[in-house]
Amino acid sequence: MNDKELKEILEAEFLDIRCYINNDSITISPESITHRPFEIKWFKKIEDILATSKPKSSITFRYFIFLDEVDLINHQITFENCAFNYPFNIDSKEYNKALKFKNCQFNLEENLIFDNNNKTNFINNIQFLNCNFNSDFKINSQNFKKLEFKDCIFNEDIKIDCCKIHNLVFWNTRHSEVIFNKEINFDNTKLNDVDFIDYIFTKYPCSCYMSKLKNQNYTNCKFNFDFNYITEKDILNLKFENCIFTGNVNFNNTEFNQNLSFKNSKFEKEFRFENVKFLQDNDKNK
Repeated sequence: MNDKELKEILEAEFLDIRCYINNDSITISPESITHRPFEIKWFKKIEDILATSKPKSSITFRYFIFLDEVDLINHQITFENCAFNYPFNIDSKEYNKALKFKNCQFNLEENLIFDNNNKTNFINNIQFLNCNFNSDFKINSQNFKKLEFKDCIFNEDIKIDCCKIHNLVFWNTRHSEVIFNKEINFDNTKLNDVDFIDYIFTKYPCSCYMSKLKNQNYTNCKFNFDFNYITEKDILNLKFENCIFTGNVNFNNTEFNQNLSFKNSKFEKEFRFENVKFLQDNDKNK
């Protein structure tokens, strides 16, 4: 199916949408864009049609409210100015395309963002830009190459469970902040190369349970931290620079493999640092 045929089929099947094709990209949006997104419950039908077409370099959905589950196919997909009331299912053996959310709101009743039910062996880059999370954010998938949050606000808890994330990034611009108003948890999760840039925790601590944290770099932060829950204590190069700790900080019974730095940081409340061990090379090999 060529681009023209795809456009004709989509617009004939869904009278309220329009398709715009530019080179290898296609944009799908409501026929009449008003001040609020258009509600749809037929993402599965669009998916079936797109699955019969050649893979696009980019597919963009703009100004939609998705009222049913979104089953992602193996295309590079961008959602702009959309709202989601149901979770995502990645129905592909290997979702190796980029996935981007820009100016989106998540109001998920089931409190689950991604769940691949062990179908997906590998998920490539997923990026959230200027998104607002109004419900619990939960990820349960096997393997992410890169998971990035920029200019996002989290109004509920975050839970990343049983994942392998090679590169997890939270960052923002000069004019806005990544704000966590609730608790963030990493359970049974392996995290490599984690960057928290201009990071603010306004209320709850960041808890790491059964996690391996490597090459951590925290820059210009304000948050509460409790490392006492780490049971697999594999922490390398943990760095806090220009940070303000607004709550109690607890590093009791923590093992550090290499470096720990609190350069130009400020502690406003209690700082606990008891029974801490820095492992030498011979300790690591035991």
